[in-house]
Amino acid sequence: MVAVTTRAGKGTPITATEHDNNLSYILSFHKGTTEPSTTYSCMLWADTTASVIKQRNVADDAWVTLGAVDSVFAFVPIKDEDSMASDSASHLSTQQSIKAYVDAQIGGENTLAEDDDVNITTPGDAALLLYDTGTSTWRDAALSGDATISDTGVITIEAGAIDIAHLSATGTPGTNYLRGDNTWATPTDTNTTYSVQDGELSE
Repeated sequence: MVAVTTRAGKGTPITATEHDNNLSYILSFHKGTTEPSTTYSCMLWADTTASVIKQRNVADDAWVTLGAVDSVFAFVPIKDEDSMASDSASHLSTQQSIKAYVDAQIGGENTLAEDDDVNITTPGDAALLLYDTGTSTWRDAALSGDATISDTGVITIEAGAIDIAHLSATGTPGTNYLRGDNTWATPTDTNTTYSVQDGELSE
C-alpha cells in the first residue's frame, strides 16, 4: 500500500491525480491488505486481510482493533451501580462499581448455612456438625442420650449410664466391688485366719 503523497515528502507540488488518490486513500480508511507504509497517530486502517478496522494508538507504535469491517459499531452502555442490583447482558460496569460490589461481598459476614453442602436448621448451645451420607450434607445436631455436652465443651455422663453391661467386674479386688445387681459394695472382713490344731478347726 502506498502512503499519502505530500508536497513536503515529494519535494514538488502534487498532481491532480496524486491529490485524488490521497482523498480516496483517506476516505476508504486506508483500505488494504497491508498496513500503510507511513502511519500517523490515531489514523484508521481497514485491514482487508483480517476484515477488521484498526486504529493507530496515540504513541503511533501499534494498531488497536476496533471491530469487524462488515459489522455495525455499537456503543455499549455503561452503568455505575455499586450494588449490582440490575441484571443486564448488554451493559458494562465501571471499575468503581465492580470494586464496591466485591468489597461489600468480602466484607460481609458469611455463615456455614451459605454453603451448598451444609443444612443448618435450628442450632442450639453445643450443637455439633454431623455429616449425613443420606443427603450428602453437613447438618447440625445436639449430643443426646446418656451423654450430653455443654457449650463450653464439657461432657456429662448421665447417672446409671454405666452398668454391668458396660463394665467388667473381674480383676483385682479393691476397696469396693461391683455386684451383679449393678450396685457397689464393700468386701467382708478378709483378715480372718483359720488354723487346724489337734484335728480341730479353730479361728
